[in-house]
Amino acid sequence: MKRSQRLQVIVDLKMNQEKKHLEALGKQQDIKHQKETQLNSLKNYRQDYQDKNEHLVKSGISVMQLMEFRNEHKLI
Repeated sequence: MKRSQRLQVIVDLKMNQEKKHLEALGKQQDIKHQKETQLNSLKNYRQDYQDKNEHLVKSGISVMQLMEFRNEHKLI
């Protein structure tokens, strides 16, 4: 086997490794994006809950109504 052929084998191996690493990186970036989207959704939900709760408290809600509100918005 010529020297150039041996070097080509090494180049091909390294290219395959790089391709696999880039694919793994892409998958992890997709997962990160999904998690960020989920986190933003949860933050928005929490803010909405706090805003509604604050509005109800300021408008003079009874304890019973507050308990019902919290039970309706309980996280599973």
